[in-house]
Amino acid sequence: MRYVKDNKMKMNIFRGFLGLFLMVVLLVQMPLSVYAGGSSDLAIGNSQYYSVYLDAEGEAVVFAKLIVRNVDDEPIDSIVVEMPGDFRMLNVIQETTVIRERSNGYEYEDYLYYGVDYEVDGEFVVFNFEDVLEQEEAVLLVSYKLYDVASLDMGVYNFEFVTLKSDYDMAYSRVSINVDSGLYLAGVEKEVDYSYEIYGMIETDVASSSDAVSDEDIEDYSRSIERSSGIVKESYVLDPNETVIVSGRYSASEFMLNLWGNVLKIVFGGGLLVGIGVWLRSKYKKLSVKKDQKAEVISFGLASAVLLSIIIGGGSWIMSNLREWVGYQLDGQLAFFLGIVMFIASVALFVLPPIYVGRKYKDFLAGILTVAATIGFLVAFVILGVLFGTMFV
Repeated sequence: MRYVKDNKMKMNIFRGFLGLFLMVVLLVQMPLSVYAGGSSDLAIGNSQYYSVYLDAEGEAVVFAKLIVRNVDDEPIDSIVVEMPGDFRMLNVIQETTVIRERSNGYEYEDYLYYGVDYEVDGEFVVFNFEDVLEQEEAVLLVSYKLYDVASLDMGVYNFEFVTLKSDYDMAYSRVSINVDSGLYLAGVEKEVDYSYEIYGMIETDVASSSDAVSDEDIEDYSRSIERSSGIVKESYVLDPNETVIVSGRYSASEFMLNLWGNVLKIVFGGGLLVGIGVWLRSKYKKLSVKKDQKAEVISFGLASAVLLSIIIGGGSWIMSNLREWVGYQLDGQLAFFLGIVMFIASVALFVLPPIYVGRKYKDFLAGILTVAATIGFLVAFVILGVLFGTMFV
């Protein structure tokens, strides 16, 4: 009997865990099922991609990829969008997919591109394109310029980008924000990677007639819009006439873009420098040998700090240019070797001068003060670099 009861208990526990697992699966699947087709009014193929480049005049060049699925019984040959603010159209291209057959019988997808005629009526733009049949997609590559995206305040641009407004449901929207060369975007630490000559697509001449062209550059341009980096915002399941808004800050001065953080760094660094100076001054007076010993501590500290700055700054600059000078096959090995040399030289400049001064004057305190003087001068150089190297950029 006890064996039967134990089996029943185990079965009940198993059923309980199984029920819990199924409930979790159901809860996870419910929102996904809504997104994947729970509403008959939602055209799942509808999506928009934006690659936005902000410039030093508070304007933006926008490269958009609009994908609209035809859910009507009849073919469609146009869509209407509402533009945000003051704009100018630059170029519109339609992307179509064709199935081709290789000599071995296997099929593959190819892309053809048509020019698109458009009509501007105030804030509305009508795109007229080649017929798209039922359950097929109209794919438009749209480039335009916006003139009122950002406002300047104390050297920093505050921007607000708004996506196009249309009267159809949308399953997915992706917006990436970047800035032109020489500008800094808050929230993005690395420089923009211009993998594709995306700006060249503005002037791309594609016939607007039924004559289509196959162009690998345009194909790369189309794919790059979908995966461009920078500040990225994704949105799902948008209603008709609903837009996505992305806001942020950028500037030509990295110092001004992070003004308060830099001020705090300067205050902290200045306080640290003052503290080190006060400590050095109190210990400086206690040195056993008068003028010669004091002068040597300062001289070695200053010389070590200068050499360390040259080694670290120069070495970093050389490492950043190695690939351009020697190619990608050798830059890794040379960078590793240079890093070892920089590390050994830096340790030597921190250790050898204090040992020399301390042994020369047989005073341990003189060696410690030499290290402190080196650190103090390095902190001073960093603060001066922040003040004069970035404040006026």
